[in-house]
Amino acid sequence: MTQGTPGGLRRVRQQRPRGGGARVRFVDPDLNAAAAGFRDKDIITSVDGQPVTSAASLSAALADKRAGTAVPVGITRNGTQMTLQHTVDE
Repeated sequence: MTQGTPGGLRRVRQQRPRGGGARVRFVDPDLNAAAAGFRDKDIITSVDGQPVTSAASLSAALADKRAGTAVPVGITRNGTQMTLQHTVDE
């Protein structure tokens, strides 16, 4: 993930919330993250079964995923846990 640049889930601006995970701060409406249903303030907690504890662990979990691959991403939204299917961007 690169903070402050447009792109997919790899590049969603985020910060680390209390308790771990990666908080989504901005989702570009024209990219795969928006199409998957991500919203500002979601907390990403896992990618393809791997726990996400920070921005670095989110980047690591996505690093080996090929563009076009759909992966389950666990999130917490307003206290509710759910899973979204995200297609990895280039």
